[in-house]
Amino acid sequence: MTAVATAFRLGVRLALVREAAHRWRQVSLVVAGLLTTLALTFAWSFVHAAVQAEHRELARSVVVAEDSAQTDLQMVQRAEFWDKRQIPVVWLYASGPDAPVPPGLDRLPDPGTFVVSPAVLRSGAAAGLGMTLSDAGSGAGGTIGDEGLRARSEQLVYAAPDASHTLASGGSLVDVASFGVPSSDAGLSPANDSAMPSSTVAAYSMVWLVVIPALMFLLSCSVALSGLRDRRSQSLHAIGLSPAQVRGVGAVEAGSLVAVGSVVGGALWWIGGGRTTTIPLTGIVVVDRALAVPWTVALSVALLAVAMGTVLGASTIRVAGPRAAKARRRVSAWGVLPLLVSVVGMVAGKVMGRQGVPVLLGCLLVMTVSLPLALPWLVARLGAAVSRGGSSAGWLAGRRLVHAPVALARPAVAVAVLVFTLGSATGLYVLMVAPQDELGPPVYSFDWRDPRPGDLAMLNDRLAEIDGTAAQIVDHGGSQVAWFATCDDAARAAGLSACTDAGGKDAALERAGELLGVQARIGKAPAQDAASSYVVDTIVVTRSDRTVEDVTKVVNFLPAANLSRLGPEPIAPPLTANWLGGGAIVAATFLLLCALHSFGNRSLAVVGEDFRLLGVGVELRQVLAVQRAALLVPLVVAVPAAGAGALLFTWASSDVDLAASATGQILVEAVVVTVVSVLFALLVGVEQKRRLVAGARALA
Repeated sequence: MTAVATAFRLGVRLALVREAAHRWRQVSLVVAGLLTTLALTFAWSFVHAAVQAEHRELARSVVVAEDSAQTDLQMVQRAEFWDKRQIPVVWLYASGPDAPVPPGLDRLPDPGTFVVSPAVLRSGAAAGLGMTLSDAGSGAGGTIGDEGLRARSEQLVYAAPDASHTLASGGSLVDVASFGVPSSDAGLSPANDSAMPSSTVAAYSMVWLVVIPALMFLLSCSVALSGLRDRRSQSLHAIGLSPAQVRGVGAVEAGSLVAVGSVVGGALWWIGGGRTTTIPLTGIVVVDRALAVPWTVALSVALLAVAMGTVLGASTIRVAGPRAAKARRRVSAWGVLPLLVSVVGMVAGKVMGRQGVPVLLGCLLVMTVSLPLALPWLVARLGAAVSRGGSSAGWLAGRRLVHAPVALARPAVAVAVLVFTLGSATGLYVLMVAPQDELGPPVYSFDWRDPRPGDLAMLNDRLAEIDGTAAQIVDHGGSQVAWFATCDDAARAAGLSACTDAGGKDAALERAGELLGVQARIGKAPAQDAASSYVVDTIVVTRSDRTVEDVTKVVNFLPAANLSRLGPEPIAPPLTANWLGGGAIVAATFLLLCALHSFGNRSLAVVGEDFRLLGVGVELRQVLAVQRAALLVPLVVAVPAAGAGALLFTWASSDVDLAASATGQILVEAVVVTVVSVLFALLVGVEQKRRLVAGARALA
């Protein structure tokens, strides 16, 4: 116990010592503890929020009644467009007093009214689409409450037909027994652009874009150099402490510093996470306290970060004797095996087609973690090749890379993972935001539930306000005819201001027929007989400058209005792109910090060999050339390997619509990261030169 207590006191004292030689390590570990704990706590809270969103999804899912006589509620699902996004509209009709109410509503909406989610209200869609709002929701201002939404950024609407209509029967009508199902395949749920991913996707994205980069940063900071720490470790070993005891002192030192940052990080998220409703860098708003964590979770994550920092701190202590210290540090070729497995797996995933998507995603993670394992061996092999060059500086640099490939490859490892992660995320993102087809013509197919006499005339009257019209397409024994109520209706469809324009009635009918691809006539469609004639569709035509939102606002008075453009209707990128972009920014930030820290570590690594080279007559410029080569040569293998990995992933994923090839973007990113890395390497060389010159003068 005395030895343990002594090691603990020595470790704490070393952590708190006030000397400039130890400052770099102190700041590195405290910052690493802070950022790593914040990242891991956020990752946990995000996955937990996704799980809770799935529970709310199940709670609002519809249990379909086996017999319509057993329920008092009917439902029809529709979708409307606003700002290039589809908004699901769930139409509900209560046929009796015992109709169930979906979560998020205090009661069913009144006839002819709409209950909207906060996102719909905030976007202006409710007013822009002509919705008469109800206060039946349990949320603020009568909107849909949190218990009925996956996230507050979710766009969802509940509506009820006016008092003169029902939802009729047949077709897409669903008889609702109740709300709430045990699993996603046991009921119906509104299909929408989900603001929250599934728990599986959330866990995967957090591991890839947050956890792995954060742990790499912690690992980089755990090996932060400190001349004071190295000297004290050797001194403690010299006065009799065993290597295990010295490592214990190092473990306490690292754990103490990481603990300072971890406690602050855990406390910050525990206090602020519950008040945060917007996911950083995404703009996605979640429900109240979705990102809150219990104090036990915050403490557990902080302790986990401290434990990892402690283990890494112990593993970086070197107390071996002089002979062992000079021994070549070998790296095994087995480290390349996971990288090769991921390469083969990606090719196999492409061959497997849709069934290979899980393989591709698994190999994406494997390649992310295998690059740090494989690069030291590749750097050592490249160093051996460089050492066989003709120059003495090349020989010295190559032997240095062979002797210490792990330490010298650390900056390149961070750069490689940065290039690969950015490139792969770019392929996923580019597919999500890919340009859509151009907008189709202003011609729409339109239907509604429970059509009544006078509906079509009222529809035409309202469409006339936006210079539009409606026509019924009737099949007469195999020949289809578009029937317009008046000549002016046909003229508006033809793009004429009135039926009296040049050409008159005949011109209006001819142009309208060409637009619709059928014969056009004026008048009331003959009585319909299922055997000889029937209505095929109702067509709405407007001017080309009228948007789908303009038309929807006009037709929304009819129950379960279903408006669909006969042609492309471009939509905005899915909300998934928001959190993918935010996650990529987090990953890039951590990996960039990791690279900068590794380069900073190298600027302090003017080891005794450099001074000994000067002592045996090697010129200063040659020593500096050795240092530059030791910094830049690892990048020669790291960047191409990572860039090729990203290109391989996007190539393999493009056939299954998982990612776009994005070759140009990936190459540009690789070049930019390489240029930035080379600039930092040169700056490190300048700092190393300053230290080397100062050290040489001191020795002289």
